[in-house]
Amino acid sequence: MAQSAVKVVYQLGEGPDTFMGNIVKQVVDRINQNKPEVGDTKVSTLVLRRLCQLIGEIALNQLNYLDVNVFNELKRRNHLREMKHEKEKKKAEAEKKKKRQSIMRVTALGTPNVNSSVEDDDMGVMGAEADDAESEFIRSVCEKEMLFGDTLLNCFTPLLVAICSNPVKYADADLRCSAGVALCKYMLMSSDFADKHLRLIFTMLEKEVEPVIREIGRASCRERV
Repeated sequence: MAQSAVKVVYQLGEGPDTFMGNIVKQVVDRINQNKPEVGDTKVSTLVLRRLCQLIGEIALNQLNYLDVNVFNELKRRNHLREMKHEKEKKKAEAEKKKKRQSIMRVTALGTPNVNSSVEDDDMGVMGAEADDAESEFIRSVCEKEMLFGDTLLNCFTPLLVAICSNPVKYADADLRCSAGVALCKYMLMSSDFADKHLRLIFTMLEKEVEPVIREIGRASCRERV
């Protein structure tokens, strides 16, 4: 249910990152306002499991949102700038040509414009370079910003790490599985983050008793190869 809801928000919503950030804050506020009674571990485990699933889905959809939606929007804006620049350039060239023709003899032979194809090629190269720059910008945001500093996703990193690294304290296998999946989705977003937490994945592979959770660790390692 959460997976489908988050996906729809990121596909159809405007400003989905801000919207989902507000949702997560509301969820956390309700958890703090309705803390379970001492010893009522089933309720807290269920809430934590759903929270881990939610933030994992947000991380994955945020990555896709940046790679597809934001990247395409940057390309569109760059294309509009290039078209405007080209239009202004052609207008200026037409005015210059008009002035030249006014002082040329009517019978003069026109010289072929040998630079036109070169200029078109240059525009194509500029467009490709702009695409590369935009792609690099998106990767830099994912690598250096989304999971570091004072960001919403980074606020939950200690929780995910604590659950994955403390099978005794967090004995519920489904909870550890949800946290492991969310952590792996974080690792897809940033190679720096993945390298930092790779040792934890190897520890899960070595010591985790649940086969499903070990398989999650293997899948994460395969993504890093």
